[in-house]
Amino acid sequence: MPRSVRRGGKKNKRGKFRYRRNTMKARYKRSKRARSTTCSELNAVWDHRRSIQNNMKLAGLVYDVNKHFGSLSTMDSLKQKSSVEVVSAPKEPTKTAVVEALEKAASVRPPKRLRLSKAELKFIVSMMEKHGSDYISVLLFCFSRSCSCIPVFQAMARDPQNVFQLTPSKLRHRAKASLTTGSSIGDDMDVS
Repeated sequence: MPRSVRRGGKKNKRGKFRYRRNTMKARYKRSKRARSTTCSELNAVWDHRRSIQNNMKLAGLVYDVNKHFGSLSTMDSLKQKSSVEVVSAPKEPTKTAVVEALEKAASVRPPKRLRLSKAELKFIVSMMEKHGSDYISVLLFCFSRSCSCIPVFQAMARDPQNVFQLTPSKLRHRAKASLTTGSSIGDDMDVS
């Protein structure tokens, strides 16, 4: 007697091709294979035919840090301390060109970027033009002594344009940020 539809129909789904799910799986596999890193040093030695683990190993990098260093539980570490076994020190791996290039890139400090918005920069520049002229020497004096009682910044704090009621020290820090980054309104920002 045939199985009724109410009982669930045909149980063997092995031979069925589910179009949506199978195409999504295939698309995911293709995208996973085509992925690349933004690191040019790693892309230079990357082989798409190999697995990620093999590529990392050939580049001299570690795929799983926990496997490399080993994660010991507290009991395991106590047992190791109690036993008097002599363990040889692991060999220092030789540095590959990729590792040296990555270390060199990591040691280079990125340039300072302007941390102020266009409106803040416009406000600070207008205040600096309105309340004084020689700001570099004022800022150097102010930061070397770390005082907030310079009359220039107190006048800026009392200015009616200071609608956010910034304190003299906050104004001083923003003026320093606008001067130390080396960019002004005309350099790379269009403040209008």
